[in-house]
Amino acid sequence: MQIVQATKTSADPWIDSATLAIVVAVIALLGVLVAQTITLINERAKRRDELTRAVRDEVQGLMMAFYDWVEFARHTYPGKRIDTQCEPFEEQWATVSPALPATAARMAGRGRHRTIVLTLIDGITIQSTAYREGESIGSTPQAGYTQMGWAAFDTVAAWLRGERVPRHARRTAREARRMRERLDAEYMWREREMDSNHKSGVVRVALRKGRWWLKARYRAIAKPIRTGWDFLFAP
Repeated sequence: MQIVQATKTSADPWIDSATLAIVVAVIALLGVLVAQTITLINERAKRRDELTRAVRDEVQGLMMAFYDWVEFARHTYPGKRIDTQCEPFEEQWATVSPALPATAARMAGRGRHRTIVLTLIDGITIQSTAYREGESIGSTPQAGYTQMGWAAFDTVAAWLRGERVPRHARRTAREARRMRERLDAEYMWREREMDSNHKSGVVRVALRKGRWWLKARYRAIAKPIRTGWDFLFAP
């Protein structure tokens, strides 16, 4: 009897029909989900390509606008006076920049290209103000304008080619974002100082005043010395 019972037990199937039906249903459901996911990805890529084709000419115009700006910044002599070095760049940028943010806003669907280009446009716009406050990008306004212009040009070109944002463009955009943050923080401090009821910490005020004092001394003393050194000993 024991032998017969053992034989019947071993002959039983290892899974019953109900469990098999559940497994088959789960597999079918996973197959449907995978198919739907692939379809959604393909549709998204198709819409992105259609959008790229629709705005390609405008974005190419944006790229060439940045290229022309870089050429202008590279070949424009800003003069020797520190107080007026930004004036020719401000005048030119005020002429070419009004339509750029609207065109850059249409660069959707490919990573962070649009955000970085808009950040660089904002950085170029506030470069002159930041320079007067000691917070500009680059050792000179001309260098900062050229650096941000090249970064914007390369970012738009990468968007048109379907590539990632270049590393140097991400780094320049990060510097422009920090420049905006420091400038906003300085104006916020000045508004607080106008309020007689606001009391700032002594250490924070000392650090802020010391930082701005060092920047002012660099512009008034160290920068002319460096200019003379470069004039005499530059390779």
